[in-house]
Amino acid sequence: MVMSPAGAQRLDADAIAGKYRVTGRTARAWTQAEGFPGPNGLGTYAAAAVDNWVRSYRPRSWAAAQQPAVKSKPAKVAARRPADGTKRPRTAESVALDTAGIARRFSVPEPTVASWTKVKEKTEGGKVVRKPFPTPVTTRPKREWDQTQIDAWVEVHRPHVWAAFAGTGPVLVNPLPAGDPRDLLDIDDFGEILGNATRGTPVGHDTMVAYHNRGQIPFADRKPDDGGKPRVFAYHWYRQTVYDHILHRPGPGRFGPR
Repeated sequence: MVMSPAGAQRLDADAIAGKYRVTGRTARAWTQAEGFPGPNGLGTYAAAAVDNWVRSYRPRSWAAAQQPAVKSKPAKVAARRPADGTKRPRTAESVALDTAGIARRFSVPEPTVASWTKVKEKTEGGKVVRKPFPTPVTTRPKREWDQTQIDAWVEVHRPHVWAAFAGTGPVLVNPLPAGDPRDLLDIDDFGEILGNATRGTPVGHDTMVAYHNRGQIPFADRKPDDGGKPRVFAYHWYRQTVYDHILHRPGPGRFGPR
């Protein structure tokens, strides 16, 4: 944080990240968002104007920044000795989260986190294209992971989850295909577009049916023999409904079970 000649506080991207407890990458993304206060010649931003913007457009980050910082306990690290037999020095204090804690942090179902923990390294042409899920820092009585390592992994490998958590808006793996908003899409079309946009691969038919039954996607706009035109013989959604869900995904169970 710096002071302008008139005494007003100004923030650079690193100071914004520190003040609102987001990563530097997230803070820099904010500075590129439409409506964000413009910088001066030194690349800093008026603190009061930034406050107003965050309060209006990133209310979750604003609320989190108002909470007092909580000192975390050091994570218990499994004892591992290097090859020479000497003890490995302890790392700085960090927060350890189990699968339930990770799920609460990112507002995703715990089974989703369980699937993340199974992600392994993937290489193509000798180059790492996907990093494995971080190694647990404790295994007994339950597995726990370092929060900083989890944040870094989610930011890179689950960008849409990170975007929702950081309040930076949706980040799509693939762009949404063009089409008329009133196009009717069946459940397999929905799963293909949802999966390709959020993770790069379609969501399977059975999974989409389960999502629909549990209220994790909006209930179909059209159902068999509902009297609408054209006549449909299975559940269908308007393209606009599908895209609105992808771009403004609420928490699980938002729509109520069917």
